[in-house]
Amino acid sequence: MEYFFLVFLMIHAVVASDPFIRSPLEEFLPPIAEETMIWDTMDFKSICDGQKEKYDEHSAVSKYDNFFLEHDLHPGKNIIIKSPTKAGRVKFLSPSAALKIPFSYENLPDILSYFSFKENSSEAETVKATIKSCEKSPLYGEEKYCSRTLEFFVDAAVAKLGNDIQLLSTDYIQTNEGEFTMGEGIERFEGKNIVCHKISYPHAVFYCHAFHNTVVYKVPLIGKDGTTINSVAVCHQDTSTWNPGYLAFKMVHAKPGVPICHLLRRDGLCLSVVWVANS
Repeated sequence: MEYFFLVFLMIHAVVASDPFIRSPLEEFLPPIAEETMIWDTMDFKSICDGQKEKYDEHSAVSKYDNFFLEHDLHPGKNIIIKSPTKAGRVKFLSPSAALKIPFSYENLPDILSYFSFKENSSEAETVKATIKSCEKSPLYGEEKYCSRTLEFFVDAAVAKLGNDIQLLSTDYIQTNEGEFTMGEGIERFEGKNIVCHKISYPHAVFYCHAFHNTVVYKVPLIGKDGTTINSVAVCHQDTSTWNPGYLAFKMVHAKPGVPICHLLRRDGLCLSVVWVANS
């Protein structure tokens, strides 16, 4: 436990010292020594992958991500960002609560009973979809896991990337401005990384995965109204095994094999973050 807090403090020290990096996790932290949770069952489905925002079989990014080719990632490039949408927030489980609440498809009846969800309700279908996504075998070249506690969220990243890491996210989007231009100061991270997407569940669950040959960028964005957003983009260098019908190829008018990039969203509807190794 002491080791975890040292790592946690180190990460937050990095976040606090760099105005570019915004910690997106505070709203998901459970109260100290929390043993039970109370959920707003009307809101938990409205996060990034809600019922109408389905994930593609070759990616855990939603249809609202902004796709572009890597050679288009340069100052002066215009990009459209979806306006923010208000959504409910749910929190990480405490470690003790995570031990008490099952999270597997074989325990689905117990899970639905715990949350008081009817078997054929929309809430139950969302729970089923999330658990299936977490238990599904990884794609070729993919490493994946799901995190339900902050402790595991941090420990898993440290185990895979080492102690010298940082957590990056796009600034929270609070403007209705849709069109932005990439500014000067784009920064490239070529070290190992793990991208984590908040997915729908009555408590916080992050779907984390890593693909080989993935590069992370910090990308300043400037709106027509002067709004500045420090965003984070992920570029998949090898898309040769992706489904040719995947939305990203249609959006950029390309075929499998070309490097595809997308912004990590952070607004009222969706949250994606990325762990990056500093060395």
